[in-house]
Amino acid sequence: MEFPAIVLDEKELRVLKVIRVEGPTWNRFIGYISYKRFLTKEYNSDTSDYLDDLILNAITNIYENTSLIFNKNIIFKGQYKDIMKGFSGNQNTNFTIRFTPDFSTQDIWKLVGKEFFEYKPKFKFNLSIAPQSNNLQFIGDIGIEYIPFDKLEDFKQRLKSIDFK
Repeated sequence: MEFPAIVLDEKELRVLKVIRVEGPTWNRFIGYISYKRFLTKEYNSDTSDYLDDLILNAITNIYENTSLIFNKNIIFKGQYKDIMKGFSGNQNTNFTIRFTPDFSTQDIWKLVGKEFFEYKPKFKFNLSIAPQSNNLQFIGDIGIEYIPFDKLEDFKQRLKSIDFK
């Protein structure tokens, strides 16, 4: 059968990233953490930046068996919804990453009294868990990653490139 593939408006173009997470042996589950970034001439599925690395590292620090398994440009109507059907689970929750400034290379005494910000975005976390499992409460849903001090302003701008809708 033939169906029209309708290209999205420029403002709706995205890059979809899906990270597969496997729980430890004592708490078996498979999960998918997904996020969408705005597709631009500078950023697409063939590029990645330190924001993508920070996200993956924050998840890997909690779950050792973690990998980026899907990284595609979303350019057609209905494409996102159809793709995400393959990554659904029987439990849906959020995974929060606490991005906090890294002051390890700074003279902390020069920073006293200054104000800095942390960011705590929530990512979709689709889990596949055995129905009889009572271990949902033991699934970690927060990671921490440190933003290099010299990249704080750039990080803030890059974080805006994620579509949290």
